Amino acid sequence: MATIENGKITVKNAGSTEIQAKVSYNGDTIASNKDKITVQATTVSLTEQVQSLEEAGDVEHSVAQ
Repeated sequence: MATIENGKITVKNAGSTEIQAKVSYNGDTIASNKDKITVQATTVSLTEQVQSLEEAGDVEHSVAQ
C-alpha cells in the first residue's frame, strides 16, 4: 500500500495502513508511535492510474474510452 524512502511516503493504492519507524543502535531498538494513514481514491487519481496502465501496455483498452 505504501513505501517509505528517504523520509518520503509514497502511496500505491487507496486504503489504510499503519507506519512506524524503528532505529537500532548498539543492540537497542527504539520504535516510534504508530501512525495510521488513510488514502481515498478520487476520480482524478483513478483516471491517472488507468492512463498509466494504458501507457505501460498493461491494459489494452480501458472502459474510460
